[in-house]
Amino acid sequence: MKTIQILIPLFICFLIISCNDGDNKINPINGTWYTYEKTVNLSSEAHSSDAQYLEGRINVYYAGELKDYDITKYYNEETVKTVTALKTEPGKPVSETEFTYQIEGDTIAINDRIYGTVSYRYIITNKIITLYGTLDLKRITDIADQLGIMIPIPQDIKGTIKIKDYR
Repeated sequence: MKTIQILIPLFICFLIISCNDGDNKINPINGTWYTYEKTVNLSSEAHSSDAQYLEGRINVYYAGELKDYDITKYYNEETVKTVTALKTEPGKPVSETEFTYQIEGDTIAINDRIYGTVSYRYIITNKIITLYGTLDLKRITDIADQLGIMIPIPQDIKGTIKIKDYR
């Protein structure tokens, strides 16, 4: 009798667990994230000093941006909304954008209206998400133009971008 009393609850637990459809995936990115680091690393075989100069200019801009602005990202199941506001006026956003995204494995693909689909490899540790993206000539040129950096860009330039956000 004791054996039956123990086996019946175990059998019921087994049935409940085995009937789970397994589709209850939790999106690890959902929620609010705050950007605190954004850097690029650029290289060029033929013009390494030009690539280093451009890298320095972009990184100085990004550091200044993060010093003066709060960049907040709100992820839900389908979209990411990015809100940028001056640190001195947090209730008054200076820009807001919203894009759709998809996650597959360790990659997030953001459907950006300016750059098209941009993919980043991501790692989440201790409430920090680090995004790693690849930069080609077109993306580097777009970034430089967007930041008002008007210098000749080497045709063989390539690089990476790293963005770190915390919860």
